[in-house]
Parts: sequence; structure tokens; C-alpha cells
Amino acid sequence: MTHARAMKQHRAMLSLAGAITTALIASMLVAAPAYADAAIAPPADLDVQGDFRVGETLRVPSEGWTPADVALDATWYVDGAPVTDPEEEADPLDLTLVPEWLGRSVSVDVVATSGDDLTTEISLEGAVVEPGVWNAPVPTVHGTGYADRTLTAELADVPADVATTYTWTIDGTEIPAATDAAYAPTTEQIGSSVSVRVTFLRAGYIETQTTSDPILITDAPPFPEFQAPMLPAKITAGTPATVTTGVWPAGTTLTYAYFVDGEKVAEGDTDSHVFSSDAVGRAASVTVTAQHEDYATLTLSSDIRTVTGTFTESSAPRISGTVRVGTRLTAVAGTLDPVADSNSYAWKIDGKTVSTSTSFTPSTTLRGKTLTLTVTSTRESYDTVVRTTPAAKIGAGVFASAPTPKISGSAKVGAVLKVSTGTWSPSATLKYQWNRNGAPIKGATSSSYRVTSTDWKKKITVTVTAVKTAYTTTKRGSASTSAVVKPFTKTTAPKITGTLRVGATLKASVSGWSPTATYTYQWKRSGVPIPGATRSTYRLTTTDFGRTITVTVTGKRSTYASTPRSTSASKKIAAPLPVISKAGTYKVGTGGIKPGTYYASATAGCYWERRSSAGSSLSGIIANDFRGSSGRVVVTIKSTDRYFKTDRECGSWRPLVGTISSSAGNGTHVVGKHIRAGLYRTTNASGSCYWEIVSGFGGTFGEIVENDRTSARTNYVYVYANDKGFTSSGCGTWKWLGYQQK
Repeated sequence: MTHARAMKQHRAMLSLAGAITTALIASMLVAAPAYADAAIAPPADLDVQGDFRVGETLRVPSEGWTPADVALDATWYVDGAPVTDPEEEADPLDLTLVPEWLGRSVSVDVVATSGDDLTTEISLEGAVVEPGVWNAPVPTVHGTGYADRTLTAELADVPADVATTYTWTIDGTEIPAATDAAYAPTTEQIGSSVSVRVTFLRAGYIETQTTSDPILITDAPPFPEFQAPMLPAKITAGTPATVTTGVWPAGTTLTYAYFVDGEKVAEGDTDSHVFSSDAVGRAASVTVTAQHEDYATLTLSSDIRTVTGTFTESSAPRISGTVRVGTRLTAVAGTLDPVADSNSYAWKIDGKTVSTSTSFTPSTTLRGKTLTLTVTSTRESYDTVVRTTPAAKIGAGVFASAPTPKISGSAKVGAVLKVSTGTWSPSATLKYQWNRNGAPIKGATSSSYRVTSTDWKKKITVTVTAVKTAYTTTKRGSASTSAVVKPFTKTTAPKITGTLRVGATLKASVSGWSPTATYTYQWKRSGVPIPGATRSTYRLTTTDFGRTITVTVTGKRSTYASTPRSTSASKKIAAPLPVISKAGTYKVGTGGIKPGTYYASATAGCYWERRSSAGSSLSGIIANDFRGSSGRVVVTIKSTDRYFKTDRECGSWRPLVGTISSSAGNGTHVVGKHIRAGLYRTTNASGSCYWEIVSGFGGTFGEIVENDRTSARTNYVYVYANDKGFTSSGCGTWKWLGYQQK
């Protein structure tokens, strides 16, 4: 290969002072001839030796230089950039081309130096690096060539940086997806030839392919002897099941596949398998595949076996309850994994079954004997398991119910005390013993006891003893009574003095008790205790209106029986005295009429005013009312009112009182004092019936909840519990129908 070249030659400068000037050297270099007269001459055909291909080594020739002992050095360039040979300790005159330089230009500068320090530099133009070429090995196929036997392609001396791909062919046609180094021909390919083509890919090199010699595919001969596999007659989940395979030719490899209900669950070269609990009750089988390099592969299947399971005990059976006479014992089967479908029980006395129920109660005749419980658990496809509890001796029974006795009656001399034993279970014979301060009272062995003077200041108890055959005799003692007291020698009933009118104060007096006593009081309204009324005096309130009053005085003294004595019922309590008895204007507050709710039994024409000022000015009226018919009038005077004015038709004003009635006529009726809530009807109204329901008694329009004026004779109105009052005029008599809103 010929390349253009250029050369320049000069003598090395000496470091001798004044020997030769720089200008002179320069003139000498410029004047020197190119080659003919040069002191150093390259070979006549100087050029880069070697192929410009990846993997090849380029070299600058070292022979043919003049003088012969010239020293050579070289600088190699790739695309104008200096490079070094990638080979370690390489000769600088050599350069091995690597894949990274593919398609790039390579050149070299050569420096020749003679012994007399004369140097010549020559630039040799190179060329573009082309893909490399290498001799790829031909694959060798190893194997018998039998169908279903693996053929393996092998390659020799393939560099590490070479990538290979495999393509198997059958009679020259590519086999789809057969791209591994190994391939197993099928029985359908018997009689055809198989070969493998290898494609070599190497960075910087031309792609290369080589193909192996063909291999004729034949069928392997059958095994000369074999035996079908057999599973054990009984297969238990969780326990290894070993396969019996018989005798096979030496060198045979057996592979096992285990199935449950036809679905493969395991595969490998192990001749035993542990079927899981999931396989219990299902069909188990195994197939054995025999392989030998000299015989055709053979697969045989076993008979089907049903997998059985075994229970795993989480807790043992036990007897719930104390083993003794009369106690109901319950069988506890314990827990198994999986849960049993059914459990049967056998209660055994001294080894003999006496009951198969889930519970058992030892009778009195079994005391002292030995009891066991046997539990038999079954589940489909599982081995039946029988378990027995440890033996237990049947003890004496205890009463399931042994109540504490209670004493009834008054702990005072002369009174009879009785014992309430409650219900013993089972029933038993009961015995009694009364005690005084814990010591038995001689002869007091019945269910009742009369307290004697000897018991005074002592506490009484009773002990009940229950006796029953085969049961533990049991005693129960009562709580003690309070210390026994005795009655007063003399008592007298109290007396009430005072006016029986709302606002009056009543007084209770008592005397003549022996011995002397201290007293407590309880005032009662129509027989019902009045809360807080526990002094010797009681001030009658509006609530007492129309009711009767009594007082109960209880005399007390240490070691004596507290004794209550009561008065007879009083007459009904009268209405309070009037606070206003004649017409006029009254100041609200001290010295006049106090704030509150009042009523008057008025005649037709009653008129009243709540006022902010005295006199008769309209501006001073806060609220007012006029009644055209007789009947009850109700007003609420507020603390902010200054004056209250009333005329003579209103009559006397009293604090509001009242009693509930089932009917209502003309006038105002307070809900909860005069009438109850509910539905009312009138059938005898006049031609001008007016009624109203109010939320208060201030006389303002804003307090009117509902009203009506009607000419009908029959009318209905519903009064709610939160309504304050109902006023009627000319409507006749309203009858309560009893319907109340819930």
C-alpha cells in the first residue's frame, strides 16, 4: 500500500557557546536537500505495514534505513489525536487496531535518530480502519440423535468479547424458538437431520456464521424391563408416601410427578412425597418418567389412592364442672385440627359406660366411685380418634343453692321473729338454731322465735343447717338483728292546733309518754308525706288547699322501740284570706299587693288594670281585662308593675289556689290547678261563645296562644300540658274527654 509522506532533517543543536549560531542552523536546515544528500535515508518503499482492519497490527518497518543503526521512534494518531498501543509493553513502531477506532483515520509520525545526533522526522499518512475478520470455529453437536434426547452445541476457542446466537434447523429449515445451545428433537422429527448454525457477533468485526455437521434423528429402543409405580395402600396426609418402582436398567433416571385429583402438586427425583392436609379425601396418584441414553423415554402411572388425614390435638377433652354428687358435668370435646364432624361421648363409672349424653350428673349412689369421659371424634376421610380424660373420684355433693337465711319481724320484746330460708337446691332437711349475741338459745330450734325480756339489748341471729344424704352438711347464718328493744310503757297521740286555711301555721303537740322520749315529726297531705315538713310546726301552702292534713310523731329512746303515733285527718284546708277585699288602686310591693298570681270570684263587669303609674291615664296602663260574665278571674302581677287597679265587680283577690275538675264553665281555669290537659267538648254553648288559651295571666294580647268566637252549640278545644290557662265565656260547660297527648 502506497502512502504520501513528508520528511525534514536537521542536526541536533550542541550546547557549545559560540560554536554555531541559531541563524546559521536555520539557514543550513533550509538549504539541506530532501533525500539524496541526507545523512539519514529511509527505505525506498517506506510505508505502514499491515491491514487497516480491527484486530490487525500496523507496523513501521525498521529495516532498510541508512545508516543501518539508526534509532526509530513513532507517534501514532487516530483522527489526528495521538494514541498508544493498547497492548502492554508493545513496540512503539507497532499499533494494534481496536474496535473503538472502526471508521476512523490512522496515521503515524516516525522519528529517526543517527549516532551523530542527526534526526529525521517522517509523517506517513494512514487509512480508515475497516471491520475486522476472524476465523470463527465450527460448532460440534454432542448427543445420541435419539428423539427426546438433548443435543448440545459446543464451540472451541471463542474470545470472551464474542456474542453467539444459535439457530437449529431441521433438514435446512429453521426450527421456531430453537435458539439455545441445547435442543431436544421430537418424535415427529425422526428420520430428519438436525444441525445448528451459530452466528458470531463481535464489536468491530464482520458478522460471521458457521454450521455444524447434520445429525440424523432416530427413535431410541424401548426399555427391556420395567414396572408400573405403586403408592402405598394407605396414604396419610403429613406422612411420607414412598413409591415402589421395581427394577430398571442401570443408568436409568427416574422422575416423579405427584397428582391430587389429576392436578400436579409436586415433581422431582424423590421417590416419596408428603401429601398436605388439603389433599385429604381426594384422589392421589403418581407418574414415573424413566430416561436412559440407550432407551426411549417411558412414563407410567400408578393406581389412584384416597388420601386420609389425622387429627392434630390442640387441647385434650375434659370434664367441665366439679366431679361430685349432684353437680351437672358437661363434656368438653377438646379441639382438633381440623374440626371433627361429630363427637360421641361415653361417661364411665369404674370403666363401665353409664351415659352417652353431653352432660352427666352423678347421683347420690355414685359417691366415692371413679368417673372418666371418653370422646370419640370422627370426620370423613380422617382416622377416628378416641381420647379419655384422667380418672376422677366422685366427691360429696354441695348444695347448688344455699341461701343466707333472713329474719323478719321486729326485734323487740314480745314480738315474733321468723326465718325465711329461701330455696335450697337440691331440697334438704333444714334445722334451726336461734342465737342471742352468738350463743345458742336453749330450746329455740323452730322456724320462729318470740323475743323475751332476756333478749333486751341483745342481738338475735339464726343458723340454718341443711342435711342430705351424700351431700356435705351445710350451715348458713343470718345477719344479726339490731339490739332488742322494748316498748314504751305509755304513749299518747299528738294534737294539731291552728287555723285550717292556706297561709296559717299549724302546730303539733305531744305529752304523757313514759319513759320520756325525743320526738320527730312528719306532716302529711291527704296521707302523703310532705317533703321537708319535719318540724313541730307547718305553714299551710296553696298546694294544701282542699286537702286534709295529719302529722305523725315518732317517739325515740335508746333500747326502746321507736313508736309512731298519728293524728286523725283534719278538715279540708280552706282558701287563703283575701289580700284585696274592695275596689281601688293598690301599690305593688311593700304596703300594698305583692307580686304573684291571684284569683277572684268575679261577677259580670269585672275590670282590672296593671299600671306603671297611679291615676287613670291610658298611658299608665300596662295591661287590663274586662269580663262580661261571672266566673273566676286570674291575674299575675309582676315585680316591675307599680300599681294594680280593681273595681268592685271583681270582688276579693286571693293567692291562686285550686283543685282539679273534669269540667270547666265561665271564667279562667289554670292548667294543672283547675283543669288537666286534654280534649274538651261543650254541647250547650250560647249564641256567642268565646274561648281562649293563654301562656300567662298578665292580661296582654301576646299571651293569647289561641282563641275563637263561635255561634255553634257544640265545640271542641285541646288544651296542652304546657298551656297555662283556659278562659271561657258563654260556651256552657266544657267536659274533659280524657284524650291526652303523649
